[in-house]
Amino acid sequence: MHMTTAEERMRTRAIAEGLNKSFFAHGDALSRSRARSLNLKIADDNSDLEHLIWNAYLGLESYLQLRTAFKPLEHFLRNGGAPVLASGAPLVLPPGAPPALVNQIWAQVAQNAIQGMAQPALQVDYAVVNAVVESPRRAAEFRTEGTLSAARLAGGEVQLVTTDRDTGWRGVTLPTPATPANPAPAGGGAGGPGTP
Repeated sequence: MHMTTAEERMRTRAIAEGLNKSFFAHGDALSRSRARSLNLKIADDNSDLEHLIWNAYLGLESYLQLRTAFKPLEHFLRNGGAPVLASGAPLVLPPGAPPALVNQIWAQVAQNAIQGMAQPALQVDYAVVNAVVESPRRAAEFRTEGTLSAARLAGGEVQLVTTDRDTGWRGVTLPTPATPANPAPAGGGAGGPGTP
């Protein structure tokens, strides 16, 4: 689809100016209709190809969970972390309680707090696929795996800690292509090459 004839080379200047005046960043998308208005040589519309591309996108959308935002606190709560953040009932001392009883209650509260701090924090695992690269021979994904832990602080606010254990590219096994139940004979036949 390169512009190689003398006439096409003369049009390249007008195309370059059209692109420079209407696109101000490398990230701007160039749609098919815009490419046609710039007189770029583009392939004819192909609904079968568009369908394949759309299905490929839907597969990636599902694999990368593009429609589901990763919210660490929500993930922590939904995967066993809710009891950790549950607020306890407020401590109510009976009115007129003897000072010795009040001191004993506060000593017990302090002891419980110290024991709670000594317990290992609940950790919830998470994994997020950030990117995918695929070719007919190989595929790889960029994945982040780690743990989330959280605690409710004295003022009631929640502190969430994210610890990434592993971040990087790793190979992904490609599915084996399906073979048709009744393959067409080589050289033509039912739907094969050379079929009228």
